[in-house]
Amino acid sequence: MKKNDFTVMKNEYSDSIRQIENTITECREALKKAKKGHRNSLISKLNSNIAALYRQRSELLEISSRLEKYYSAQEDRIA
Repeated sequence: MKKNDFTVMKNEYSDSIRQIENTITECREALKKAKKGHRNSLISKLNSNIAALYRQRSELLEISSRLEKYYSAQEDRIA
């Protein structure tokens, strides 16, 4: 893999992680409003969505880290 390709891929993962973090923030704000309004079904849905978003974020961070390690190992092998 070329360094430029890796950089593009790394940036895409970073952007995805940032988007998920923004969505988590939005869901948390909506959750606060739902709790104030005692909207139990919406609270349940939002909690479920937040949990799923955290899982996705965790997976993206893990994949990004593994790619970084893999690419670093490939560079070391070439050098």
